[in-house]
Formats: sequence, structure tokens, C-alpha cells
Amino acid sequence: MKLKSYLILTIVAATSFLVIIVTTAIYFLLQNSYQEGIQARGLELARVVAHDPMVIKAVDAQNKQQKYDLQDYVEDIRARTDASYIVVVDKETIRLSHPTPDKVGKYFIGNDIKPAIEQGDEFSSVASGSLGKAIRNFSPVLLDGKVIGAVCIGYLYEKTTDIFFKQYGHIGMLIGVVYLLGIGITGAFMFKMKRTF
Repeated sequence: MKLKSYLILTIVAATSFLVIIVTTAIYFLLQNSYQEGIQARGLELARVVAHDPMVIKAVDAQNKQQKYDLQDYVEDIRARTDASYIVVVDKETIRLSHPTPDKVGKYFIGNDIKPAIEQGDEFSSVASGSLGKAIRNFSPVLLDGKVIGAVCIGYLYEKTTDIFFKQYGHIGMLIGVVYLLGIGITGAFMFKMKRTF
């Protein structure tokens, strides 16, 4: 292999390797930051819904085997947010609300809700439910200091991934431009070296 070809190949390979490493690092950093933002927003919304007097009254009525329609009220809240779903459950994890009305009155899917029901914890998790894999944020529903149910705010992974790429896709384009610029500078440098020699 000629020296010129060897140098070009080495520089292109090194540049490509560095771009791949930097792009991967940036992607994971942005993804983690974006997910933390969703979790913080979801927990705040879950907390607000869990403290809503209408929700507390409905969950208390459900626990006492009294009928209380909460579906339309919660769906109206969800429609005004970016959440994929808002599910309210009683102390037995039976749903009082769900984006799919047929699922109201059935048990919540996933054991990750237990800390909210049993210990009254607020937290986020990534798990699969009836609608698919999602970032799920939980807050307990309290009455007189006792846990009577819980609220789950979910952001479907598929939806959040699409939004993530739409928001940060321009960074990938910028990295591509930098890469092409680096290759162009390398080519100009090699051409200058050839003329010099």
C-alpha cells in the first residue's frame, strides 16, 4: 500500500471511530436526560391527580363497593397533557380509569405498582402494561393519611422515542456535517502533501 493511501485510510478510520464514540456518548446522555425529564414531569402530574378531591372521593367510594364514574373526568385531564395514559386504581389495584374503557374495572397489569399501594411511595419505573412498554410514574392516593389507591401516569416508549428523535435529530445531522468536514479537510491535507512532496 502506498504511503498516501495508508495515511488516508488511517485518518478516515480514526475519524470514523471517534465520531461513532462521541455520537454514542451524546445519544445516551441526551436519552438519560430526556427520560429523567419525563419522569419528573410524570411524577408531578401523578401527584396532582392523586391529590384531586374528585379522584380521592372516587377511589374511596370504589373501596366501599360504591359505584363512582371517574373515566370521563380523568380522560379529560389526560387529553390536556402529553401523557399516554392516566390510570387510577383502588387499594386492590382495580382500575377506575383507562384510555381503553373496556379495561376499567379490571386489575392493573404489573407488580411495579405495589410500592405505591403498600408503602405509599412515589417513584418511576419502566415496565410493560396492557398498552406496551412505558415509563410509568406512580403516586399514592391518600385519605386521612392512609393509602387508599394509586395513580399511574404512563408515557409509551414508542411515543417518547419518536419525540426524542424529532427533538434531537438535528444533532445527528450536525455530527454528520462535522464528519464530512473532517474527511474534506483530510483530503485537502493529503492533496497539499502530495504537491509539496
